[in-house]
Amino acid sequence: MDKNYVISYGIYFLITAVLGYATAIFKKMKDDKKSFYNKQMDLINAQQEALKAKVGEEEYNRTKQEVQDIIYKIEQLGKELAWDAVTKHAKAAEEVASKYTGLSDEDIYNIIKTTVGMMNSKGSNT
Repeated sequence: MDKNYVISYGIYFLITAVLGYATAIFKKMKDDKKSFYNKQMDLINAQQEALKAKVGEEEYNRTKQEVQDIIYKIEQLGKELAWDAVTKHAKAAEEVASKYTGLSDEDIYNIIKTTVGMMNSKGSNT
């Protein structure tokens, strides 16, 4: 056998092995990302169900929509004014607490966290 012939097959084998390994790693990373977002959506759904039971379905949906509107507004302001996540969360919590005095701090936190999680998961899926 020719020496160049053996070297070329060796390089071909090496390149094929590296590309195959890289493909397997990228597939695993993609599956892990999907799994992470599925777990986050399950957590979000559980938080929503707990709030629904506490506040009542109709009142919950109305309040949730109004709070989401506030959060969307704060997120847009945050983008325009370059606020960090802590500032946006504080502004959203402050505005929600001023409008909805019947909600506890934990309820406000859960609604904000759920809404932002939904916004992030919609953004990551597109």
